[in-house]
Amino acid sequence: MEAVAAPFPNSVNAHEFIVTDRVKDSYSIKQKTYAVKGAVQAITYLEQFYYEYKNGQLMVTILKVFNQDKYTVDLKA
Repeated sequence: MEAVAAPFPNSVNAHEFIVTDRVKDSYSIKQKTYAVKGAVQAITYLEQFYYEYKNGQLMVTILKVFNQDKYTVDLKA
């Protein structure tokens, strides 16, 4: 299968048109990343969609941030 990148990689809403009658399978992958610097901790949630067509072509959307949490951690505890 060949992965097809979005046509405008810097656009948040960049994706090719999804032809629903030709899609064999579709799924999303959600990721969680942690960043810690001193007493501040940030959790970022990311999501990316995959569309597999009946002809074997795979279309992948851009990885998008859909939520972010920020915490202050007590380092003395």
